[in-house]
Amino acid sequence: MNTRKLFLIFLLSFSFMLALAGVAYAHGVVINYTVNETTGELEFEALFDNGEALANAQVTIYAPADPATPWLTAKADENGRFAFAPDQVGQWDVQFRVAGHGDIVHINIEEIFEPPALEANSDESASETVVDTAAAPAQEASDTAAEETQDEMQHNMMAMDHDEASTMDEPTAAEAPEVVGATESQVDTAESSTAEESAAAEQPTSRRIVVSQSTSSSGTGGFTVSQILLMSASVIWGFVGTALYFQSKRAN
Repeated sequence: MNTRKLFLIFLLSFSFMLALAGVAYAHGVVINYTVNETTGELEFEALFDNGEALANAQVTIYAPADPATPWLTAKADENGRFAFAPDQVGQWDVQFRVAGHGDIVHINIEEIFEPPALEANSDESASETVVDTAAAPAQEASDTAAEETQDEMQHNMMAMDHDEASTMDEPTAAEAPEVVGATESQVDTAESSTAEESAAAEQPTSRRIVVSQSTSSSGTGGFTVSQILLMSASVIWGFVGTALYFQSKRAN
């Protein structure tokens, strides 16, 4: 008789747990997410299966380095939205729960690309280039003035032996190579600056992550299978233990 009662209690407890599971499934939760290409963040939106938002839902995030300890605990906004930037490669577990309902989504981060840091050496090199470029015309002007002075002295000394027209053409011929050289230097500097700007433009300027796959634990109320089994066993043992207690009291 006692065995039969225990069996009935166990059967009722098991049926009760199945009913709870059915209710949890009927109030399912859907978690959608997207990758923000500008900030490299994962943006989530948690909704009930009827379209209602999980307003102010409790958000628990587990990182790949320590899946057993929460990496971050926070709350979603009134629209069931939440965003964060993962900093590790591997599987991230993100749980949304509110009023006993929720779900877990597992996201596998394959790669994380950080934007390149600006180097101070590049700025120093650019400053030196500007200084050298600005100093070059001044140096060329000084050299040209000195040569013109020498040519003028030679012209005065040789005025009796040479024609004035041929003497006046010599500074122009001497200056021509220097003008060409200055023009070529400016062209090289402009081409170098253009090449550096093109190389900098090709480098990524925003944080980017690569997601290989993601899975959801829909229908479990946001709990893992082991957690559901443990809670079920605890409830069943509570019913059985209570029945045994009253049975022993009645026998006494």
